[in-house]
Amino acid sequence: MNHFNKRNIMYALGILPESVLYNLIVTYLLVFLTDMAGLKALVAGAVCMFGSLWDALLTPYIGYRFDRWTHDRRMFLLSAVPMSIFVVFLFVDVNFGIPLKLIYYLVFSLLTYTFFCLYAIPYYALCMNIFDDSEQRVKIRGLSSFINAFAIYFGSAVPILLISGLQKNGIGAGAAWALSFALIGILMAAVGLSTFKIIGPVKIGKQNPAPGSDMGLLKTCFDIFKLKVVRRFSVFTFFYMVGSTVIQMNYLYLIRYKLHMSDSILSLVQLFSVVCVLLLVPLITSLAVKYDKRKISIIFLVLMVAGLILMKGIGVNGLAELIGLGLVRALGTASFWTLFYPFSYELAELDELINNKRREGAVTSFIQTVQKIGTAISPQILSILLLISGFVAGNDQQTAAVANGIESVSTIYSAGFLAVALAAIISYPVTKKHNRLLADKISQKRSNMEYRLDDLRDIM
Repeated sequence: MNHFNKRNIMYALGILPESVLYNLIVTYLLVFLTDMAGLKALVAGAVCMFGSLWDALLTPYIGYRFDRWTHDRRMFLLSAVPMSIFVVFLFVDVNFGIPLKLIYYLVFSLLTYTFFCLYAIPYYALCMNIFDDSEQRVKIRGLSSFINAFAIYFGSAVPILLISGLQKNGIGAGAAWALSFALIGILMAAVGLSTFKIIGPVKIGKQNPAPGSDMGLLKTCFDIFKLKVVRRFSVFTFFYMVGSTVIQMNYLYLIRYKLHMSDSILSLVQLFSVVCVLLLVPLITSLAVKYDKRKISIIFLVLMVAGLILMKGIGVNGLAELIGLGLVRALGTASFWTLFYPFSYELAELDELINNKRREGAVTSFIQTVQKIGTAISPQILSILLLISGFVAGNDQQTAAVANGIESVSTIYSAGFLAVALAAIISYPVTKKHNRLLADKISQKRSNMEYRLDDLRDIM
């Protein structure tokens, strides 16, 4: 199979709208709400958390409905347009009182995440409809992760460059924020529409389940959660997302209040991280295909945890250490996002064999729900850790104790969350040997041949 034909490349490029806007929200929304909109840290954290929780709650429902959608499945990709519009309103500094401001940002947060969910869940589930085997999916996800490195940089670093550039040209801070995100929104809407057009129709025949076999949403989720491998991978996903997201969201606080540097330094750190990810993704993809994606995940997560502990010992006291922190996070970013969805796809195939239901949308969205819950509570965790450190929103100068607390958030505290993720992925039982067995048995099942599950009992 040619992994670099036009359709495959366009599918991989489809990650840009959801990844750019995700990284944009994670990196800037909390800072915007505290420093521009003037909300207190806990209130701003609650706005971020409720939007993300809404996304997490909606995710399994969208996956559940996707499995029952027998028309052109790429229709969901059109959600990129309203998603890109609503995110702009989320970064407008409205001249309201605090209660109305809170309502405004909550409403547009919910709207943004609704269409984000309608785009992202089908986009990832479509991979199982387009590509047939495990190695193909790892390679396509490797290409997508390579592109995602640019998306991470674009979403986390480009906005601050645009904002700074506009302000230097005499545009006020509020207008600079709104205009910057409007430009990004237009570009991402165009990419989403192009993805829809070029990948072409994606349909799946009606599965005609036996009478009484079609479960409701809650029973479906519970049925999936009963699988041991799903539970263990869920723990890994949740704690990785908390640790990694807290590091990303804390960058600007670290730059402003520990290092006392310009916000534009963030773009340099993110550029370095992107270069690292670009170099690591092909290596990780190759190693995962040749050896075992579980082992590769363990190795890179060990390096990330050890690196964060080392950064705390050294101290993040200057640009070199800040770049070092970016390198450490890049180890986890490259590994997690290259292999996360191939892991999810193998869980969907295992579920199909054990529970005799093809429901890739429900399984992949269940795992994404766990991922999003981890992301959703991260702003509140960061807000609590900042408060414990003594951080006062709106103060340009923070005490030395606060600065050291901000450093600990990005290093030792985050390492603690990631250590739990490491323990979970070590206990995850599926190996490359099992992937071969899964592929053979899925092929036999879909060809209406007899198959046995005796040699998969150790992972069931």
